[in-house]
Amino acid sequence: MVISFYNSREDYIKHLNYSNILISKVLSILFVLFLIFKSISMILKFKGLFMIIAFFTALIICFLGYIICKFALKMVNHIFDKLCLERNLNKVLSNYPNMIGNKIIEINNDKLIIISNDERLEYDYPKLFVNTSHKDIIDIAYDKKILCTIPISVFKSNDEKDEFVNLLKERIKSSKQN
Repeated sequence: MVISFYNSREDYIKHLNYSNILISKVLSILFVLFLIFKSISMILKFKGLFMIIAFFTALIICFLGYIICKFALKMVNHIFDKLCLERNLNKVLSNYPNMIGNKIIEINNDKLIIISNDERLEYDYPKLFVNTSHKDIIDIAYDKKILCTIPISVFKSNDEKDEFVNLLKERIKSSKQN
């Protein structure tokens, strides 16, 4: 099976954005958990009517904490975008200059072949990894380094994408068994 596509800088910016969003979401969840535990300890100090008032105060604090976390999430993403994204992308692309541009990927019986910028690179299947966890890109990695990011828009249909991914995973699995 052969696919041909063009990778631009935007494809890799999307990819790096996923990891930044994950970090900021984890930080915001930890902040909300801190507020919840702080509120519970505040409630347990009081008895009777004060406990009800403390409960509603804690509820309001948690709600405000959630709103603050949403705002902080947007701010952290904005800071990540401005400071880190371009620098990280330039670093990755300087190490792997063939990541951007026209690509042809061939799935043969014994090797994966990536033709990029008039350079033909062959990779053995046992060290390959296919990541399909993102909804709009497919990553192909070799020995823990991303070889290429394939936009889903390259495929004509969802069936064609599934066929490509399944064939690649099947070759990887069969080569590891041998």
